[in-house]
Amino acid sequence: VAEADWVHSSMQLDFDEDVAFKVKRKLREFARRRTARVHNGQGPVQERPFFVHASFTQPHDPYSGPQEFWDQYEDVEIDMPTIPFIPRDQRDHHSARVYDCMDNGDFDMTEERIRKARRAYYSMMSYVDSKIAEMLATLDQEGLRKDTLVIVLSDHGDMLGERGMWFKETFHERATRVPLFFHAEPELAQRLGLGSPREVPHNVSLIDLLPTFADLMCAPGEDWRAMLPAEVEGRSLLASLKGDFKSCECAQQDTIYCEYTSEMIPGGWFMVKKGDLKYVYSQHAPLLFDLKADPHEMVNVADNAEYREVATSLRRLAEAKWPDLPGLNDRILRSQRCRRMIHEAMMKGKRPAWDYQPMEDASRQYIRNTGESLQDLEYVCRAPYRGKRPEK
Repeated sequence: VAEADWVHSSMQLDFDEDVAFKVKRKLREFARRRTARVHNGQGPVQERPFFVHASFTQPHDPYSGPQEFWDQYEDVEIDMPTIPFIPRDQRDHHSARVYDCMDNGDFDMTEERIRKARRAYYSMMSYVDSKIAEMLATLDQEGLRKDTLVIVLSDHGDMLGERGMWFKETFHERATRVPLFFHAEPELAQRLGLGSPREVPHNVSLIDLLPTFADLMCAPGEDWRAMLPAEVEGRSLLASLKGDFKSCECAQQDTIYCEYTSEMIPGGWFMVKKGDLKYVYSQHAPLLFDLKADPHEMVNVADNAEYREVATSLRRLAEAKWPDLPGLNDRILRSQRCRRMIHEAMMKGKRPAWDYQPMEDASRQYIRNTGESLQDLEYVCRAPYRGKRPEK
């Protein structure tokens, strides 16, 4: 945070530039397959639908904003956090532990540093917006936009100094509530029955995406559950996207679950959100926030007599979902011991790489001496396609 500033280049930028480039190239490949079918008299129908996942690292710490987009915020009043720094002794157990592990007062977080960090984050957001615009422009150029459902989402947010907290690692709204947009051009929206743009008023989770995708692929009358090889926790959002909240299981339950079993919290940390009520469950004292009455989550009402009944109900949901927290902690420690032993052994001798290695065959990417006419091949690969080549 203290190092936040603009950059010409970074590892994150290199990665994100590569993502955008490869996605746009892949979209052009799909379009060329269609063009080849038309050119050869086979018709424009694609052999199968495509699914492209464009995963950008930004916006994310470290806060290093690309200069072009950093400069867009010159002379712009960068807002300060709505909730100022909360001293450690006034924080809940988990927030205090995050403070101990990630901050501990080692840096003087001046107003200038906070504004620079937020400016860098905003510039990273603008950068990703520009990459999304590039991909949408490619869909338009290749004639694919009208048949493509575009979904924009994020895996987490960032506290950005709210309450004196940074990054994620918390169930506060700033870190947990993420954007989720579905967009279809009018013709596709009509085919899918999505109707006019709307906001879904109930709680949804990212685990609802897979069931929604499966539901979109179902024929009328088919159950999306029958398409999947095993039961999944998510629920389809398609009915809600169509505005039919009464028949949407997700809308009727209006309940989501989140869990955090990563850094800085022994035994895990869990959350149930039902309507506007958020219940945080762990081996420590529970937290309960009424987001309608207290959108900034300043008052823990878990022990408030007025909320006793709802707190009991949410606790039972949490206990049913995660029935054995002490046992979970034991399993985590046992797993860590096993993995540390394996890691120590694997670091000796030749070290294996478990990272996914995408295969790229340059011999098939560009114009090669494959026996095809260079002019014919290049003509089909151009966009836009302008019909058969003139014979004379």
